[in-house]
Amino acid sequence: MFHRYIAQASNKPLLRLFSTRSRVLTLFDEKCRSCGIKLQQESPDKPGFFKLGTSIDRKKPKYISEANQKYNQFLSKLDVSDRDLLINNFNVPKNIATKPISLTISKQEENPTVIEKDEDIHSDTNPAELLESDYTCIRCRDIHHRSKFTMNAKEFVIDELDKVLSTIPNDSPLVYVFSALDFPMGINPEIFEHRDPKDLYFIMTKTDNLFPKSSGSHHDYCKTFLNDYLGKKYNVPPENIFIGSGKKRWRVKRLYEFIPNYSYFIGHTNCGKSTLIKSIKVAEELKKFPGTSHKKDFGKTDKLIDKSFANVGPGVSHLPGFTRDIMPVYINGNKTIYDVPGFTSNTYLRNIYEKLDSKTIAHLFRGSLAQKKATYKSQYITVKGPNVLSIEGIGFLEFPENTMYQIRNSTDLKLHVFRDITKVESLLYDVPKSLYPVFLLQDQTPELSQFNRYLVPPFYGIVDLVLENIGYINIKPVGAKKTNSLVKFYLHPSINTIIRQPIMNYINKTFTGQDEKGNPLPKRDWNRLSTFYLSRYTNEDPFYSKLIPTTKADVNEYEQVNSFVSNGREYNSEYALTSDNKFDFWKE
Repeated sequence: MFHRYIAQASNKPLLRLFSTRSRVLTLFDEKCRSCGIKLQQESPDKPGFFKLGTSIDRKKPKYISEANQKYNQFLSKLDVSDRDLLINNFNVPKNIATKPISLTISKQEENPTVIEKDEDIHSDTNPAELLESDYTCIRCRDIHHRSKFTMNAKEFVIDELDKVLSTIPNDSPLVYVFSALDFPMGINPEIFEHRDPKDLYFIMTKTDNLFPKSSGSHHDYCKTFLNDYLGKKYNVPPENIFIGSGKKRWRVKRLYEFIPNYSYFIGHTNCGKSTLIKSIKVAEELKKFPGTSHKKDFGKTDKLIDKSFANVGPGVSHLPGFTRDIMPVYINGNKTIYDVPGFTSNTYLRNIYEKLDSKTIAHLFRGSLAQKKATYKSQYITVKGPNVLSIEGIGFLEFPENTMYQIRNSTDLKLHVFRDITKVESLLYDVPKSLYPVFLLQDQTPELSQFNRYLVPPFYGIVDLVLENIGYINIKPVGAKKTNSLVKFYLHPSINTIIRQPIMNYINKTFTGQDEKGNPLPKRDWNRLSTFYLSRYTNEDPFYSKLIPTTKADVNEYEQVNSFVSNGREYNSEYALTSDNKFDFWKE
């Protein structure tokens, strides 16, 4: 769509770059424009198979009724002055030239001049850019148009960080993209073993899941937090850090200026790299359409963007491993960036997606607005031990007896409370159809023995339980503490998890517990009288902790905790956690 506009707007004939199949493949470097795989037509069973006649830009001829054909026939015989009288142009300002209106495309537009010789190709036009939206492999077409896919290692390749980096030139700029949904799980510290922090550029995307607007105090606080975290923990300079949203197209014009030319976009699978790149490209292409940035045109602009999103830049999908090879993306003829396949260290990642359709996978990764769902003002549910909190059947939190918690949900998954873990275990043998709405995998949910089992490290105050690529559950202990027993977590093996300090404390101001004169207040008066402060990351305490892997054979929870941290401290039934020692048993 865009390349047609470019050719016509410049009053130059449309270039013919695909007179033969070999010509197409030479110019296009034999790659699917959606996933980057090398295209081939020999074997339908091998990756990269495509059919030449399945161009997404090729449209059926528009039907024209017999009456309209007659009308156009008579209209074409009129001279210009008579045609202007016939066509209603009375509301158009006199100083604006108008083009005769016709119900069909003129022959000149329908059949533009064809140029066959290479020397006639304009030097300011990148052939790969014009062909970028023409050819996709069968796998990508099935995913986008039929929601049909087979999740396997052949069609959805997901490698580890080292292997992905081995395909990138050592001297090329790297842009590391990570998601706000599961921060800091998207940052693999091993990247700093390969590159100097000053040579890396970091982008937090999906920030629309943290706060509702692209500007304002929340954005500024989040940027300050990232500057502190990446700067103090990894020595990343603040000018190498950017936050935005590919889905909402936040700050994409500034992002275009932020990213270096010829940079490679890397990050965990499903972190939003392709969506971000596509948003940058669309924003730059829109500059070629006069008036799209005007306030009155916002509705039309959004429709234009949505319609063009499928035809511009790399393909996007919720499926992990969708991008299969490095893809160059040419932006506005001035900048080239490379979309790189995502990486992960979770070898069981594909397992859960084999059992889900594309709509359910999108629901799994959608997340929700934390500013609405996970602050002290947000609605919560109360869970008492030994109740078990189900996270739509992919995770189960078992709370100790004589405990009580407030739960706030910053995922798109449904929460459901069961009586105890015995009840859950019996249900998983055969999930009743009446409970299908609160079980993501429904009758394919594995038995509890097939879930990974963890102990949540001892914590004091509020924590976030983070699920990779999904979001987080905010957990707040309430009431008098009567036990040191630990929360247990059963999680599907396809998903990784951590606990962390509440991230909203770093992008929202929180209660000090004191009045304006510095006097301490009882908790019942905090909402009404307390002053506020913004938490700042100092790198003195752990920001997050891994969970403690365990099995049913392990009986003594305290021994497992002490073995996990091995710091000389002994956690037991008498150990008193306070605000001063609350991170003693956390391990990053």
